[in-house]
Amino acid sequence: MTYSRMRRFRSAITTLLVLLVPAAPALADEADPFRLLPSIRPVAQQLTLTIDPGKPVYSGTAVIDIEVAEPTGEIRLHAEELDIGSIELEQGGAALDIAREERAHGLLVLIPGRALAPGSYSIRIAFANDFNTDGVGIHRNELDGEYYIFSQFEAIDARRAFPTFDEPGFKLPWQLTIRVPEDYVAVTNTPPGQITAADGWVTTAYLPTPPLPSYLVAVAVGKFDTVPIDGLAVPARIVVPRGMGSRAAYAVETTPPLLAWLEGYFGEPYPFRKLDLIATVGAFSGAMEHPGAITYSDFLLLLDESAGARRRDTLLRVTAHELAHQWFGNLVTMQWWDDLWLNESFADWMADKAVEAVYPESTHGTAELRTVFRIMDVDASPATEAIRRNFSATDNFEDGVFLSYYKGKAVLGMFENATGEEVFRDGVIRYLAKYRYGNASAADLWAAIDAGADFDLAGGLASFINQPGIPLVSVTPAGKGRFRIAQSRFVGIPGVEVEPATWIIPVTYRYRDDKGVHTGKLILDKPSAVVELGDVRWILPNADQQGYYRWAVPPPMQQALGEDAADDLSVPERMGMLSNLWALLGADRIDGDDYLAALTRLAADPDPDVLAAVLDQLDNVEVTFVTADLEADYAGFLRRTLTPAFETLGGTTVPPAGEQTDSLRPRLMYRLAVEGGSEPARALARSLADAYLGGDLPLTEYVNRALRVVAWYGGEALFETLRERFEASESPGERLNLLAALGSFAEPALARRALDYSLSASLRRNDMTTLILAVGGERRHRELVRDWLMANDRALRERLPDNSMSRIPVFIVGCTVADLDRIRAFYTAGERAVPGIENALEDAEAEARRCSGLRARELGAVQAYL
Repeated sequence: MTYSRMRRFRSAITTLLVLLVPAAPALADEADPFRLLPSIRPVAQQLTLTIDPGKPVYSGTAVIDIEVAEPTGEIRLHAEELDIGSIELEQGGAALDIAREERAHGLLVLIPGRALAPGSYSIRIAFANDFNTDGVGIHRNELDGEYYIFSQFEAIDARRAFPTFDEPGFKLPWQLTIRVPEDYVAVTNTPPGQITAADGWVTTAYLPTPPLPSYLVAVAVGKFDTVPIDGLAVPARIVVPRGMGSRAAYAVETTPPLLAWLEGYFGEPYPFRKLDLIATVGAFSGAMEHPGAITYSDFLLLLDESAGARRRDTLLRVTAHELAHQWFGNLVTMQWWDDLWLNESFADWMADKAVEAVYPESTHGTAELRTVFRIMDVDASPATEAIRRNFSATDNFEDGVFLSYYKGKAVLGMFENATGEEVFRDGVIRYLAKYRYGNASAADLWAAIDAGADFDLAGGLASFINQPGIPLVSVTPAGKGRFRIAQSRFVGIPGVEVEPATWIIPVTYRYRDDKGVHTGKLILDKPSAVVELGDVRWILPNADQQGYYRWAVPPPMQQALGEDAADDLSVPERMGMLSNLWALLGADRIDGDDYLAALTRLAADPDPDVLAAVLDQLDNVEVTFVTADLEADYAGFLRRTLTPAFETLGGTTVPPAGEQTDSLRPRLMYRLAVEGGSEPARALARSLADAYLGGDLPLTEYVNRALRVVAWYGGEALFETLRERFEASESPGERLNLLAALGSFAEPALARRALDYSLSASLRRNDMTTLILAVGGERRHRELVRDWLMANDRALRERLPDNSMSRIPVFIVGCTVADLDRIRAFYTAGERAVPGIENALEDAEAEARRCSGLRARELGAVQAYL
């Protein structure tokens, strides 16, 4: 576009914004001086970028139209660590004098020569910047001698890429113009408009976006290949680094039916002009929902033909999650980061529904349920926080986001079950219709759904979202066939005082009497309620594991539930009972030998999902109780407990080349071989590893686990073989699995060598973190990893962002309180005191005290049982 056409575009957009977009919420106040001013609202932004991936820097111009609502002496916006050139402020074509002031946390303050009267103004800022290398802002990564450019702005890294109003409450149309060398491809949120070529460069003015906050703007530049996705109403494709198109087949196959199901649920077509799924390389990890330009880590999006069910299910889940965001988060956006949990938990909840509906054969649902169990354990900590928090502008907005995803979606599912699917869906559609292209809060969604509910649904949702912790629903006899169902806050550490809390809990319970098994429901909106059931054998307070709460029943009922579980309880109920017993053990409500007896009984369950939940609980047992002097007894326990299931599943035979095995048999093989010392499991692992290294098997999930087994017992020669394979591999999935194997050696010298290798300049940031996590996942290396992380802190800071560094204390604390003071002193000193570190240290201390206290209290009972 010429400059005159740009001005006409901005004028038209300003008019459109007045009609479509509600005013931004009140923002800055004296308590938070780093928020932007509520009286100044951006209404359109033009962004011109000149990007040559072969160079370490890029440049650009930002033109921002603003509306000033009341007289002001300054304009606040964001521009962090940018090389700012000229700044121009104009009104009606007339230039105004302007001075600049850079403040902390990325604030750029423009000070006019005289106070600005209410009206329309335009800001033009020239800037330049180095490409980021740690996966945020506009970052550059190398692959096979070529550089690729990607963006990642959530939560507050758009300000590190270009000048902007970098808060989610400012939602405005964007028009990007990107200039790149002629042999490169550029991608952003919208299709190309005008394209011009001259002097070896191509300049593309992209079509304007609908209103978006800054964190949803996307930029990608590289020598890409594209693979079309057919069957959609808008242009769609997979965008991949050159030569990787063959790995896009599963994404091409599965995206259309997932999107079609979501369009049916929301009752409207996909709301943007195109859909690109973009495979990134290097530092970015995960996926991001940019409208029209969803980015993925390459290992998530690009699958080899040998990829097993677990990796395919992961891609289904991630794609469904990011597509759900197109409505929930993109079409309607949160006003402030205190509702980031809502964006993510809603998308995750919707992804579960979509995958279950479109691919019912997927194991996705039960895998997600097992993750919710782990979140429930986290939420039982006295240090847990509410998932909706009043974030200030200087907080780490990603702190607690994992809890937000899973607790939030479990709560949404619980209340959908209580109100009915259609009532809940109708409320979601009302919400989207009312706030489309604008901003809204959790309270707005609650109000929309509450309109169709027959109980205080809004109050119930708020009770779970706005206060910390998880309820305990307990059942006690009240005489004459009546039972009292009571609620209290559940804390996983006995004797710790916490603030009392009351929730509005939709309780669905199951019970057995002499006539069979029945289901009952109640809304527990006070401390307790009495139900009349008659003479019952047992009551299960959480039917089908639909509720986000722990439960307790009298010991005779618990015993009867265990005896009848195989015949009377559903798979989710049996899985939930096992997780609930672990929680009760931590709270000193049952003994360690009773817990292990229940674990042993359920290990004989014929359902693979229940057995997978058993393996999860064995992770807990190993971290908490298996010290060096208990390893031999524990190995015998594992062989007795798990070998029958392993043999029944055919796990001792080598699968044919190319067979897609499930993830349970590999997990059983690994547990038996490494922790159980099972020679048949070790022999199978050696056979699989030899077949892969000899070129007779692809790197399936089974082979991946086998490589980790042989690495555990292996030496330097195997380490070098795996390293060479990793460096030669071009497959994102294979590289990921080989790194996991490189991090699995038992020999301390090789574990330390793997950690040192993670700092190699040739490894991308994702590779680095994968390898460190692999070594750190072995409890026997905890002290080694802790000392290495501290010794290499400066090198890690050069490669990892603050939000990664802030989580290290949780990663290294272990099941002891001995090192808490040392860890706290180290990670709160100087530059290591990053945003979020205090919360991480509190979490680490709470977990250390929980684990060490449980070990001290129950180790004798566990040892006697083993």
